[in-house]
Amino acid sequence: MNVDNGNNGSREKRKSSIVVAYITIAVLVVGVIGASYAYFAANLANNATSNVYVRANTLDTISIPGGADLTLVLNQTNMAKKGSDTWVWSGNVTRTVSYTASNGGATQYCYDIIVDTTNNQATGQAAGTLKVQCDPSGTTNPASQTCGALDVTKAANGASNTICTKQKITAAAAGSQTNTYNCKVGFLNLTGTDQSTLAGKLVYQGKIRFQRVSC
Repeated sequence: MNVDNGNNGSREKRKSSIVVAYITIAVLVVGVIGASYAYFAANLANNATSNVYVRANTLDTISIPGGADLTLVLNQTNMAKKGSDTWVWSGNVTRTVSYTASNGGATQYCYDIIVDTTNNQATGQAAGTLKVQCDPSGTTNPASQTCGALDVTKAANGASNTICTKQKITAAAAGSQTNTYNCKVGFLNLTGTDQSTLAGKLVYQGKIRFQRVSC
C-alpha cells in the first residue's frame, strides 16, 4: 500500500510550474523573433520602392556638323601645259566646330582634322601633286591657331592621315565659340609632264572628319 504523505503532490505541482514556465519563455521568444522579422521585412519592402534619380543639366556641348563635298574637275583647260607648275584648286568648303560651355567655367577641348582615303588612282603620280588643305578663318580660337595641307598623292586606300593636329577651342562660362575652316583640294599641273594617264578616272575619293582628342 502506498501512502501519500503530500510530497507527491508537491512534486507534481513543481513539474507543472516548470513546464508552464518553459512554455511561457518559448512563446515570448517566438513573439520577439516574429516581431523583429516583421519590422525588418517592412523596412526592406519600403526601401525596395525607393527611387534614385541622377540628372545632369549643365554639360558642355560640342557640335561638328558635316559640310558640302569637295569636288575638283580636271579638264583640258586647267590641265593644259603652262610655263610653270600650277596648282588647280577646288572651291572652298566651310567646316565648323561649335562649343557651348556650361555654367561651371571655361573649358578647353582639342580635336584633329583627319583625311580618310577610300579610292586613290593618283598613286602613280609624283609625290606632292595632290593635296587637301584646311585654313582656319578669322573666327577660329585661339587666333594664332594654324592648320595646313596634307599630301595624299600616295595615300593607300583605307589610310587615315591627320591634316591638323590638336586644334583648340575654348569658351567662357555659359559662353559659346565657333571655329571655322575653309577646306579645299588641289592638283599640281606639272610643266612638261604627261598626266594623261588620269584621263577619265575618278582620281581620288576620301573624306574629311573632325575627331575629339585629349589636349
